[in-house]
Amino acid sequence: MFDHETKPVTGTEESAPEAGTGSAARNPGELTDDELDQEIHGLWAHIHVAMGRAVALQAEVNRRGLWSTWGAKSPGQWLSWRAGLAVAEANRLSGVADRIDDCPNTKRALDAGELSMAKAAAITRVATPATEDTLLDYARHAPTPELESIARAYRKVTESDADDTDRRRGRYLSTFFDEHSDYIITGRLPADAGAVVDKALGIAHDSLARDPEADTSARYADALVAVAEAALAARDTGSGSDRYQVVVHVTDDVLKPGLCEVEPGARISPQTARRMACDAALVEMIQRDGTPPWPGRKSRVVPARLRRALNARDRSCRWPGCTARGRYDAHHIRFWGDGGPTMPDNLVLLCRTHHRLVHEGGFSVVKAGSEFKFLSPQGREIPPVPEPARVSGDIRAQVGALGVAVDPQTSLPPQFVGETDVGLCVHFLLRDESTAAAARASPSN
Repeated sequence: MFDHETKPVTGTEESAPEAGTGSAARNPGELTDDELDQEIHGLWAHIHVAMGRAVALQAEVNRRGLWSTWGAKSPGQWLSWRAGLAVAEANRLSGVADRIDDCPNTKRALDAGELSMAKAAAITRVATPATEDTLLDYARHAPTPELESIARAYRKVTESDADDTDRRRGRYLSTFFDEHSDYIITGRLPADAGAVVDKALGIAHDSLARDPEADTSARYADALVAVAEAALAARDTGSGSDRYQVVVHVTDDVLKPGLCEVEPGARISPQTARRMACDAALVEMIQRDGTPPWPGRKSRVVPARLRRALNARDRSCRWPGCTARGRYDAHHIRFWGDGGPTMPDNLVLLCRTHHRLVHEGGFSVVKAGSEFKFLSPQGREIPPVPEPARVSGDIRAQVGALGVAVDPQTSLPPQFVGETDVGLCVHFLLRDESTAAAARASPSN
């Protein structure tokens, strides 16, 4: 365990000479063990400074909403596309950017290369003005996994009812087929809902015949299939019911004023109706001489055979940088109501978010030979792949231009011996918060 003593972070302490600068151009295989160790530490210290700059820039991107002008779903999705980062990594950096101004000492430590992005993310997730310095002290001494354990434990004991509501709103389930045609499921549920799912899986698990070659996780995968099959069997009446079908009523030309509503009567815009009609089942309602409307035959706008061809060609949402998984809409580049043919050259797969942007957000799609071009409302083309930035010099020169003197040792925690007492760490954080609350409540303040 380490002492609970906070050291101010200024980023102005005199730094040691840069490690490895003299061997930067040498083949790594020619370096001694000490030189290799020093160069790696020196390089990562500079990378941490560069990441601090990246956080500052991303914070401004988030404030301006720049990401939305490209049709991105979120700042993290935009950063993943522009910087070539994994979505999880981009979301983490964007999350730090959103919180970094609330954690000034953490910002200074990150800017000085004293803190890694992973440690900054752990701190900014839970830090308050009362606890930030203590968390920084932990970050200087504890490896990243230990710091994350402290942050998780502290968050768990300080969550309020409002936090629980926010977590419930954050529930999700995402499913898709990966490149190996395996069905991937990821998601998040609040504890009570998770307990229900866990109980259902447990019952199905116990009722299945045991596969002697399958481990526990494989048997639980089989149990999930069994739960899904039971749900389908319980709801299948064999009557071909349209109970779960969304019905939209429109006039012959949805560009003109007239009936445009979602059953049972909520009005929608013509643009929304066009989006829904791009890839839907249509039933003609026939009305003659004042008689009540009578449904005709139901048909698909995009037949199943054409849908399979589109899936084979596009595979996923064609919007630049989109990583959405799941079911995609077949968008008519020229709407079928305006004479646009339901043919591959006039169709493109889009996820629901980007399909909505095209119909209701002012974005557009045009066909250019065998490719598709996506345009912003201002007519600016969204490039399929961002042009890589031209890099001149090495990272040491780039960091030097920021005016930061980097000491490679500052990003390394001191020798850590033994297992962190997470409970004691959380106790200190709670004490800091309690002390700050008492000071705020004091009459002298």
